[in-house]
Amino acid sequence: MSFAWIDVGIFFFISGYGLTYGYYNKEGYLQGFWKRIVKVLVPFLLAHFVYAAADLIFGIQFTTNDVLRSLIGNSTLVKNDWYVPALLIFYALFWAIFSSKLPEKRKHIILLLSIIIYVLVFSLLFGLMDFWWMNALPFWGGAFAVMVLRKDNCKMTWAKWLLLCFSGYAIAFIGVPVSNRLVGDYHYEIFYSLMSLFGVGLVMLIYSRIGHGNALTRKAAPYTYEIYLYHGLFIQIFRCQRLYITNDVAFVLAVYGATFLLAFVMHQAAGFIFRRIPSLRTHR
Repeated sequence: MSFAWIDVGIFFFISGYGLTYGYYNKEGYLQGFWKRIVKVLVPFLLAHFVYAAADLIFGIQFTTNDVLRSLIGNSTLVKNDWYVPALLIFYALFWAIFSSKLPEKRKHIILLLSIIIYVLVFSLLFGLMDFWWMNALPFWGGAFAVMVLRKDNCKMTWAKWLLLCFSGYAIAFIGVPVSNRLVGDYHYEIFYSLMSLFGVGLVMLIYSRIGHGNALTRKAAPYTYEIYLYHGLFIQIFRCQRLYITNDVAFVLAVYGATFLLAFVMHQAAGFIFRRIPSLRTHR
């Protein structure tokens, strides 16, 4: 779990990048934007049925209140699901901001400020002020990356961006323990946010050079969302009282294998539902 934050950050980065790339490169992209929200929401709701069924099978107790809290991202039923309601809110923010006639750079600034406000308000509201919430900032990083990589804006080389992200990550990494010691709890979260932002940027820059076009990642890409949704289920199952895998290697292999299989099945199930909704059939 020590490095699980990078996965969450990458998820948000890819989401922000995908939305912004579509905005700049597809005509009328923001029209019918609600369809994208539906395509996030349906797999999320399906996951609640799967998790509930698994809990019943393995004798794990849950209440109606747990289900309702999970739907707003409190991770009581669907494990670590807080990022889905956050993503839906970011989608709504993106649509509202980028539908306006503001200058492009100002749109990105407002998006950044909106995400920061969301993280602060909601994390304090739910009492979840920890480093997980700080990993939402790469959503803006993905949107910003599209803007700067456009031909008329890209003035820095790959090496300079790599140096910037590495330096930013190093400073933030040092800043976390230093600020925690000097100031105390709840005041060093800004360094967690920067560590996530620059750390994800560093990973994505390296991937763009050595991993882009990889056959495995290309085949797994359509199921990324479901993989994020269901990995927590098998972490719970394979380390519960009835079925506890003690060997760490076997545990990791079992979690990944089962997650990919279920992600594939549930992706097909969501696709079946989408094909029954005429307005979603041609949506990309």
